[in-house]
This record gives sequence, C-alpha cells and structure tokens, in this order.
Amino acid sequence: MSLARSALTLMVQEQPARLGDAADFEQTLSALCESAPLSALSVVILELDGFERLVLRHGPSRAEDCLRQVAVIVQDGLGRVPAQAFRLEGPRFGLLLPSTNASMGQSLAEALRRRIAAQVTSFDGRMVRLTATTGAASRVQGTRCGAKAMREAAETALAQARASQACHVCVRAPVGAA
Repeated sequence: MSLARSALTLMVQEQPARLGDAADFEQTLSALCESAPLSALSVVILELDGFERLVLRHGPSRAEDCLRQVAVIVQDGLGRVPAQAFRLEGPRFGLLLPSTNASMGQSLAEALRRRIAAQVTSFDGRMVRLTATTGAASRVQGTRCGAKAMREAAETALAQARASQACHVCVRAPVGAA
C-alpha cells in the first residue's frame, strides 16, 4: 500500500468526515429555498457506483470504510466553495451549493467524480477503483423553486445519468414552483 493511501486510511479511521445526514439535508435545503427564494442554487446528488457489489464482496464494514473515504474526498473537493455536504441514504451524498449556477454545479460535480475515480483502495489484496454518478438541479437566479422540486429534479437527473452509460453527470432544471 502506498504511503498516500496509508495516510488517507489512517486519517479516515482517526477522524471520520462529519457530514450532516438526510434530515439535515432536507432541512437545510428548505431553509435555503425559503431564506433566499430568488437566489441561484444548485443541488447535487452523488451516488457511489457498484456499492451493493462492494458490500457483497467485502462486507458492510469495509463498504462503510469506502463511504468514509468518499466523504473525505467530497469535503476536500469542496475546498473553499460555499457549499455543504451531507450523507444521504446508502451510498449517496447530497451537496447544497448556494449562489451556484448550473455550469458551476456541473463542473464541481464532474471534479468530484474525477477525484473519487482517482482514489484506489485495497480490499483483501485487491485494488478497487471507486466511481460515482451525479445528478444536479440548478435554480436560475431570479426564479422561484421550492425544496421538493429541487430535490426531485436532482433525483431525476441522477436517474438519467445512470440510464445513460455515456454520461455520469446530468444537470436538470427544477420543474414547478414552490
């Protein structure tokens, strides 16, 4: 195992990334939509690919280690971007990007996807490369759209990205008003 991977593994074990959960995501998204109803906003949902296979081959504990590594990568990838990351259900993460338009949201989603793909993890003597698929929804500044519509649009974009094997990032405009 390389020194960098050893350091990352040690860091993950000693200081697991602290992300909000799904309830925090919904609450924060609602608050953002209510407090700044006309501001640009992007919602990204990132899902680790092949997670079920990872659980079956290496067990839930090792798969959870992978999710903690992804959480660290996501937090590091946000850098100085005014964004919040959340651990949603299963192998999913949610990102809330206030004052972020569609192209910026898509760029960040693609950058995170590349960072995750660059991470190689060793399980039971096998090297495993993680990949992720993302869906994003962006509200244009000056338009109104509620939290439910934003979440649904991001979920739909994720489903479209999954269905299109050539596309791993899909951006969609939310439908409907608050």
